[in-house]
Formats: sequence, structure tokens, C-alpha cells
Amino acid sequence: MPRIVAERNAQRIDSAVRCTQCNPMPHTSEDVVKIAMDLSPEDRLVLAEILLQSTEATEEAEVSAAWDVEIRERIRAIEEGRVIGIPHEEVMREMEARLKH
Repeated sequence: MPRIVAERNAQRIDSAVRCTQCNPMPHTSEDVVKIAMDLSPEDRLVLAEILLQSTEATEEAEVSAAWDVEIRERIRAIEEGRVIGIPHEEVMREMEARLKH
């Protein structure tokens, strides 16, 4: 979808969301789905993309933070002598031997 169309659709969806926020009643996910189903198919696709991107950003941040912790722990384990590294060449030789059999 062309960027200009996507931006225009996102603005329309944003306006619709702001209008529903005027209502002091909280919306359940079922209410939001009913509102979303009244959108055009194109606007529903834009909304779906926005919702997916919002969860991906959160997931990516969580995964990145978890890897940071894991990397620090692995470095600490090597520095403290709790594990011994295996040279890359040795690992590759072993993998090639396993693949041949």
C-alpha cells in the first residue's frame, strides 16, 4: 500500500479512536472489534498493521533484553572458568563430520 494512502488511513483511524475516547465508558475488546468491523476493508488492514507493529515492538524489546542478560551470563561463566569455550574450527569440523554420517 502506498505510504501516503497508509498515512491518510492511519490518520482517519486515529481520528475515529479519539472520537470513541470521548465516551467515558471503557471499551472491551468485543466493543473495539464491533467498531473496527464498521471500517472499510482498507482501514481494517491499516488497523491490523498498526496493532501488529505495536506488539512486535514490545516483543522485540523483551527479546533483546533477555539476550542481553544471557550474553552477560555467558561471558561471566567463561571469565569465572565455569565453562570452557570450544574453538570455532573444532566445532565446524565436528559438525561437518556429523553431517557426513
